[in-house]
Amino acid sequence: MQNISPIKQRILQFIETLNVSKRQFYEETGISRGTLESNTGITENIMAKVLAKYQNISPLWLLTGKGPMLRYTYSSDTDTKVAET
Repeated sequence: MQNISPIKQRILQFIETLNVSKRQFYEETGISRGTLESNTGITENIMAKVLAKYQNISPLWLLTGKGPMLRYTYSSDTDTKVAET
């Protein structure tokens, strides 16, 4: 298995949590297919695309792995955003 950067691993974890395919993720973000599987680093441009498309992802978690993955979740009872602590 290739050595994938921790940030890429967290992006892959986020994609899995969203229950979307990598193909869908690449299409929605405009990131080139295979980028997350390559053993190269991640660029500022890729990070910007992920954060722009998925505004619910915590930038702190994405960069460091600390804190909650999501900035907020949706309450099915009230259909409103609920801040993560």
